[in-house]
Amino acid sequence: CHFNSYLSYINKKKQSFWIDCKLCAETDPDSFFWMLPQLCKYISYTHSADFVHIIVSHIDPQQFSVLLGGLTRGNYKLLGTSIYSVLSNSLQWDSYEQTLLWQIVKAECPSEKLKPVI
Repeated sequence: CHFNSYLSYINKKKQSFWIDCKLCAETDPDSFFWMLPQLCKYISYTHSADFVHIIVSHIDPQQFSVLLGGLTRGNYKLLGTSIYSVLSNSLQWDSYEQTLLWQIVKAECPSEKLKPVI
């Protein structure tokens, strides 16, 4: 019961959520990436370019491997239905971050969903 009210509160505080995620990813990336699957499951606005950019700009190769495994198994979604928006916004990112994004897209999205993009 308390968990649902907490989630409702967090979902109303979008701007402070982004700041908290960015600070956590910068100062304690292990904790941030440990929480990531739960954030993706329970926080409504994690399927966005801002959130994905925080991830690809702070993740290390081992964490990325774990992330891809969870996405491939369908344990959680990082992009959700916002794939086109994330891809469009990613054009402003570094090439390494874009490379990571395309690996995320490949792990999460069926190829027929990507045909319109290509």
